[in-house]
Amino acid sequence: NIDIKDIKEVVISSVVTKLEKLEEDYCKMNNLPFFNIKNENVKLNFKKRQGLGSDLTANIFNAIDIYKQNIIVIDMGTATTFSVINEKGEAVGCSFIAGVKTTLEALSSKCDLLPEIDIEEPKSVMGNTTIEAMQSGLYFGYIGILKEIVQTIKNELNNQDMQVIMTGGYSKKFIDKLDFVTQYVPDLTTEGIYKIYKFNTK
Repeated sequence: NIDIKDIKEVVISSVVTKLEKLEEDYCKMNNLPFFNIKNENVKLNFKKRQGLGSDLTANIFNAIDIYKQNIIVIDMGTATTFSVINEKGEAVGCSFIAGVKTTLEALSSKCDLLPEIDIEEPKSVMGNTTIEAMQSGLYFGYIGILKEIVQTIKNELNNQDMQVIMTGGYSKKFIDKLDFVTQYVPDLTTEGIYKIYKFNTK
């Protein structure tokens, strides 16, 4: 447990608006200094587009800091996001799809006969039970989506040598099947949040 008296400053990074306001209000109520990386005056190492989420902001900041340019960052969480940094070290755009678990939950919630299942690599793409069929469709389908989006980004930028960095909780389920991935960085987002804070307070 951390005593509130020992907290010197709070760094806020949230993509949930209601939660973000609660966090700020709590800090104000307890006279805690706080730094929100979504504030308009936050200094970054790239030109930020309006509406970019704090998680993607942190990912891009840290990726540029470590890998400099020619980067695709894949973050597999509630949503799966692709953040693209070109040969000049500029953040040029993103692509979003529903996350793995989000997709599973949508499938089981909309189809009464489909159960909630765990995300596991199936033995075959051809399932012999409902659960096996769901797992194979999701697993191999998602691999196909990841490969296609990454290759399309490379083609659009006319650059087949981009570094592909993976992060997010579900990355470990798929990374062994993705030979184009350069590096798995599990703490890319949290490190990015901290680096943005230090970059603005040094």
